Amino acid sequence: MRKFYTLFFIILTTVSLSAQDLMKVFEAQKRFEGVNQVIVSGEFCKVGVDKGDAVQVDAILNAGKQNDAYQVEMVQEGAILKVDVMIPASGWTSHAGSIIISVPNQVKVDVTTTSGYIDVVGVDESVLKAESASGKINVSDFKGEANLKSKSGAITAHNVTGKLTTYNKSGKQEVSHVEGDVVMGTYSGDLHAKHITGKVATESTDGAQTLLEITGDVKLKTNSGNLKLSNTKGNVNSVSASGSFKLFDVEGVLNLQSTKGEISGSRVKLTASSTFTTTEGKIKFNFDNDRSELSYVCESKNSFIALYGKSKKKKNKTGKGGIVVTATSTTGAQAFF
Repeated sequence: MRKFYTLFFIILTTVSLSAQDLMKVFEAQKRFEGVNQVIVSGEFCKVGVDKGDAVQVDAILNAGKQNDAYQVEMVQEGAILKVDVMIPASGWTSHAGSIIISVPNQVKVDVTTTSGYIDVVGVDESVLKAESASGKINVSDFKGEANLKSKSGAITAHNVTGKLTTYNKSGKQEVSHVEGDVVMGTYSGDLHAKHITGKVATESTDGAQTLLEITGDVKLKTNSGNLKLSNTKGNVNSVSASGSFKLFDVEGVLNLQSTKGEISGSRVKLTASSTFTTTEGKIKFNFDNDRSELSYVCESKNSFIALYGKSKKKKNKTGKGGIVVTATSTTGAQAFF
């Protein structure tokens, strides 16, 4: 893993020097013993974290001109190692840098950058906190608990075992192949999650959400972003103001609420009684259940309700099955078949 990062940052440094005429102003490599937590303030640097047999830090800083104020301070206080990138108080020029940190199992890692990219690969039995103002965050082949946050940078996490929490204000989020509970949040960024075994909770204001191949209960919340859920086994709860919600190949108990957004689904199998509520949004579902399993109690103040092709206005009931489908709307039409 260290060979990969070394090659990556050699290429990065070469490109930076060529493109911006930067020179190396600081370089250091140090190993530490007895460390169980590493706290990194990376500023503009790209920070890479990988697995090693001991805690080791490799740091390189480049700048447009020589300035001894560019430093990477490494201070061990008991079992805590603090790594801080220092920049000149004034007179600084274009700069770039990289910090590579190797950690053994069971070492906590806390990384913060302003614009620097954060890349965590192959770390086991750790508690990770990674936060950047505008830099991207990538985590892969990770075991432990991870909390990832970026204001505007994209977030990706793949092959994670353990609890995962992600948040950004804008920027795409992609999470896949996770064994553990997942919590995702954004203001306007799009959320994508797939191949998750565990509970999933998502929330967005305007960003779209796409989830597939989930094994576990799902809670979705959005203001105006559209929701898509497919190939899922687990109970589903959702709240939406104006975003639509489409389900495909979902099995579980559903409790879905929307104001203006349409709620629709096909190849949906209910395992117990479920509820569907909208104000203006339409409700339209095709259930995989045998018809004898279901009974319907549907009401709408102003619209028609169609049950297996038979349409009535305001109220419609049918069936004697133990799984009760309760649907309520104000002006939204309803159709079940």
